[in-house]
Amino acid sequence: MHPILKQLLRKKGIEKIEELSLDEKLDFDRWNTALNTEDIKMEDLVEFLKSQKSKTEDKLADHKIPKEQRLELLPYLSVYKALLALIETPKVERELAERSLEQLLKQ
Repeated sequence: MHPILKQLLRKKGIEKIEELSLDEKLDFDRWNTALNTEDIKMEDLVEFLKSQKSKTEDKLADHKIPKEQRLELLPYLSVYKALLALIETPKVERELAERSLEQLLKQ
């Protein structure tokens, strides 16, 4: 339980969560989840995008799907690829710069 929620319960004289009304319990659960949820990490986003890209490519590889469905999937694939490129390009450029600089140091 988040410390601020503990303080609120203490201030209201509530010792156990079970003492809350149903509405209070719903609010408490919502607040507790919001306060304890971690921010999304870039690695999680990249993993999600790669997964979605792969699933979309697999669907497009199935030659049995109707043309309309293929046309609907293509923009999704483009977006997944573009987002991955946007995220990964600085990393690749940094690695290339590091290699180039290392080569210059060896000369």
